[in-house]
Amino acid sequence: MPEEVLVLEQLVKTARKHPTDEELLDQIIEVIKETKTLPKGEHWDHLSVVKRKKYAGRNTFFRHFGSFEGAVKRALERIEEKDLKIYYLKRCN
Repeated sequence: MPEEVLVLEQLVKTARKHPTDEELLDQIIEVIKETKTLPKGEHWDHLSVVKRKKYAGRNTFFRHFGSFEGAVKRALERIEEKDLKIYYLKRCN
């Protein structure tokens, strides 16, 4: 298994314990972007993307996608298009 995949797997394991650690999740996204590799789908079923707004007391909007692989692909596209930020990954049973 390539070293990048092992690094990514370890980051994801850590993220499961700290699902709202933004710096850690930013690291995961950077590794995904650099390596074009995703953790296996069993780790995460959903990925949430948030765009922060500064009005009406609502500063968080989530977008949920069905699978981790599809979510990362679409989320990265949306981040580039609309300056969205990956906010957290969550396990959905």
